[in-house]
Amino acid sequence: MNFISHFYADRGVQDALFIVGTVTPDLMSIYNAKYRVKNSHLNKFDRLAHPEVPRSFLKGLERHFFVDRIFHDSDNFRRETERISQELPLRLPQYDIQRKFFIGHLLLELLMDKIIIDQDPRILEEFYGHFADAGQYAPLQQFTGLVAGHTLGTYVSFLRKFYENKYLYKYQEYAHLIWVLGQLLRRVRVESRDFLHAPAFLDYMKEYETGLVDRFEIFFTEIHNAEGFSFD
Repeated sequence: MNFISHFYADRGVQDALFIVGTVTPDLMSIYNAKYRVKNSHLNKFDRLAHPEVPRSFLKGLERHFFVDRIFHDSDNFRRETERISQELPLRLPQYDIQRKFFIGHLLLELLMDKIIIDQDPRILEEFYGHFADAGQYAPLQQFTGLVAGHTLGTYVSFLRKFYENKYLYKYQEYAHLIWVLGQLLRRVRVESRDFLHAPAFLDYMKEYETGLVDRFEIFFTEIHNAEGFSFD
């Protein structure tokens, strides 16, 4: 799941450190993929040795991995990604589309964020408000680095730019989502990306999104009904 979907899953939680924790693994993937925060890091983290790391922040990290597991293990996730991977070659037969399931994964998550934002644009202000409420970013750098097991020398400036630039507002623009897709595919060394700029791909995005509007809430119903996580 992406930033806004993670926030949407727990929108009622008012603890800013918890909310920042729920999106920290995604933030770290952008900041430096080599320093990604993984569930294995969290499981090995010695909380007694580092009482300075707030419990709510760690709980947010736990929630991120729990929600991701429920989402990615869902039969609905499999069906949606298979749908995209099967439909794309039919809609763009002149292109050699590589990593179709991965593209389906990315497109599903990006369009879920867009749908949520389109339905209630105020969610962006709420989301970024938690970053304002979280306080100074230097402690967040320290907490994150301790869990990840790395010294994060420039994470403070990264967080500041993330908050100030508010690029998630651009998720309402198809052109930006296509650019994000291109960047992610480039990162995993998918060389053939010309299909992203084909008018037929944009048409498919819009068509798929229209259908997803009526289906996406099932993912959050599954998350809210899932057992195995306590907010206490």
